[in-house]
Amino acid sequence: MVQQFFRKASAWFLWFSIFVLALVVYSNPIIFLEGSPLPVLRAVINLEISQVEIVPVTPDQKLLQKAGPEEPLHEYMQERGWNFKERMGSAIFYENDEGTTFFVEARMFTRRYIIYELESIP
Repeated sequence: MVQQFFRKASAWFLWFSIFVLALVVYSNPIIFLEGSPLPVLRAVINLEISQVEIVPVTPDQKLLQKAGPEEPLHEYMQERGWNFKERMGSAIFYENDEGTTFFVEARMFTRRYIIYELESIP
């Protein structure tokens, strides 16, 4: 009786494992769209549980923000010496006091989050 139960349970576990593996293989391009999903997951959790409006995904290269106005990005860049210049499509241009122009690429990560990709900040 016990052996029969374990045989059925192991068969169900095997089929469940195959299903999960197939799901991961099928959705692999989506899961790894931004590289490793762990930094993005950490940033989403940080954004949801704290009062910050914008969080770094990778140091000085990618930022994550909830969908909405770009004011948190402008404030973040202004703290680093870059002033908003203009927006053209998905490119947001900033300029520093020396006249150097710098752009940030904005794109929707999901319908709730926006990822900003920054040029390396000197």
